[in-house]
Amino acid sequence: MGILAIAAMLAFVILYILFYFSNYSTRKRWTFIGSLLALFVSLVAIVFAYIQQSDFNAWQPAIIFAEESVIKSEPNTAGQQLFILHSGTKVNVLDELEQWNKIQLTDGKTGWANKEDLRLLKDF
Repeated sequence: MGILAIAAMLAFVILYILFYFSNYSTRKRWTFIGSLLALFVSLVAIVFAYIQQSDFNAWQPAIIFAEESVIKSEPNTAGQQLFILHSGTKVNVLDELEQWNKIQLTDGKTGWANKEDLRLLKDF
């Protein structure tokens, strides 16, 4: 999306320069319309690139490295045990709180895991 935004902005600049230096009214009209379309495409591409970047930053994949990790309902040792994950399970980290990470599985289950039990893939 970023490349499209840059290309559309470059087309906008070129078409606007052509509009400015054109002597004929039909050419002025078409270059002006083209420059406005290029500007619109550029702005839409920038918005989509921003959304894509936000989604990429929100996704924090991690792998469970502990042989067995107990997933709790709260970020403390007194929390209720929801389920157990084994080594090699891929999760998404949603939030962090002290030594706990809020995780989500691919099936939508969420819970709190000890930070020592998993490693973020972005750290490698």
